[in-house]
Amino acid sequence: MAAIPCAIVRGGTSKGVFLLDEHLPADRGRRDRVLLELMGSPDPRQIDGLGGADPLTSKVAIVSRSRREGIDVEYESVEVGIAEAQVNHGLMCGNLIAGVGYFAIAEGLIAPRFPSTTVNIYCRTNHKTIVAKVPVAPGGPVPDGDAMVSLVFANPGGAITGKLLPAGDPVSRLALAHDESIEVSIVDAGTLYAFVRADALGVTGHESAATLDGDAEFRTRIEVLRGQVADCINRHNGPGAAAVVPRLVKMAVVAPPGPQQGDADIVARVVNSAKVHKAYAVSGGICLAAAAAIPGTLVNAVTRPAASPFLLRIGHPSGILPLRTYWSKGVDGVVIHGAEIQRSARIILRGTAYVFSDTEPSQPMHAADGADAHTAGTPVVSRAAVEA
Repeated sequence: MAAIPCAIVRGGTSKGVFLLDEHLPADRGRRDRVLLELMGSPDPRQIDGLGGADPLTSKVAIVSRSRREGIDVEYESVEVGIAEAQVNHGLMCGNLIAGVGYFAIAEGLIAPRFPSTTVNIYCRTNHKTIVAKVPVAPGGPVPDGDAMVSLVFANPGGAITGKLLPAGDPVSRLALAHDESIEVSIVDAGTLYAFVRADALGVTGHESAATLDGDAEFRTRIEVLRGQVADCINRHNGPGAAAVVPRLVKMAVVAPPGPQQGDADIVARVVNSAKVHKAYAVSGGICLAAAAAIPGTLVNAVTRPAASPFLLRIGHPSGILPLRTYWSKGVDGVVIHGAEIQRSARIILRGTAYVFSDTEPSQPMHAADGADAHTAGTPVVSRAAVEA
């Protein structure tokens, strides 16, 4: 049995297990086995781990001190499958970034400065920089109540594919079954999303997450589209480019706001492969705001934002997510300079998790060559428990 120091931290509408990179195996396969065991996967209840049986809580944040110039800490977010033994290293959780500063202070990676500590965070998933301004109260990194952390995501365009419009156009028409086709806007900012008008899929976009999860036809069509989006990007990029796989594609349906959405500018629902998001992901908000700034996208047709910077208020199942976006028109089209958002965060627990998988000290995340030295492997699952 191995003991792994950890913390449980809520960032925005997500909650995750925070770990130091040095406490995990360097080998990717062994690391994935530890993470699955830690979260209690595969099990729909995740009863023997810390996952929480929900996509918003089955997440891990891996943090390390950085040697990169101008960077304080490095961060990787990991989505851990719930009923499946799958570990997704390819996506950035923007909500959990709100907790990175507090975790770094608690672990002694950076020194706190009263009343606010600026933390420069390098996201290893997409090689982007996030500047967090973390309120610090006298007495330590655990704030009184829900502290609001300011997050600025610099130059988020092309986070996954290297291109703001990975398919080349603001709208692509993709084929579905029975000679049906549908329009999507494929945008890569913060992470990779495909946006679809809700009415094109036979829904309003105002449904609850549970209602959409129960709509088998809707879910089937979304998953077909997810695969078609990946194929569309790969055809556009050609055979020499790195292939985009469907699991890297996030899907969201969008619709104009209704009276029940209050001050929302647009209504959206994120549809993960497992469940519909009960809120709205920060990285998805960045991407949706970027799509709003690009003429011709399905999102732009609903919102039509004013000049830079503009405030976009996204209505979702749990409320409204506001983001401020900075952009300009360049020679080759729209350039997204940054997105700013306020998210609450707090450390809920610091303690020790116990796993039965073999662990060994890891190579630091800030290896000199900046590369991910992990090797491939097949994840399996055992058991985990936590001691506060």
